[in-house]
Amino acid sequence: MLSWPANLPRRAPIISKITAGMFVKPEERRFVTAELIRRTTYTATEKELKGRFAALADAGYSEIAVQIVPGQEHAIEDWGRIRRAFA
Repeated sequence: MLSWPANLPRRAPIISKITAGMFVKPEERRFVTAELIRRTTYTATEKELKGRFAALADAGYSEIAVQIVPGQEHAIEDWGRIRRAFA
């Protein structure tokens, strides 16, 4: 269950929470499609992420940075598992 991030103020609903950590104004929500999220974020299954990172490695990338946001510290284990696939 997601909870409201402690570091964000509670205000009148000028934004809507649509995914963990992503906020969008209600009038802009129609632009946030599954395709947009897939193409501009690393929101995917572990298998898909490994494939995308493999493609980056094949293209010459040797480093990536992953931001672990407050309250989601448990995600480091998931990212570690993906990283170990390329060790």
